Amino acid sequence: METLVQLKAGSRAKITGINGSGAYRNRVCTFGFMPGTRLVVVDNRGYGPVLVRLRDTLVALGRREAAAVNVKTVNPEASHG
Repeated sequence: METLVQLKAGSRAKITGINGSGAYRNRVCTFGFMPGTRLVVVDNRGYGPVLVRLRDTLVALGRREAAAVNVKTVNPEASHG
């Protein structure tokens, strides 16, 4: 299973699940991280936060948080639907 922390800048993906405690899942859901949501990785340098854009919002997640978000990469054409 691929996680958000593994994606490079410019990657497009769909969230397939969230790992972690109920409190953590509730917290990231308030940011819009829910299964089925599509996102674009804006910045991931391999250290520091992972910056993603989802639903016209820019969100920075810590690396541990990003590692708990399961994703499936999608091609650019598939992300416009």
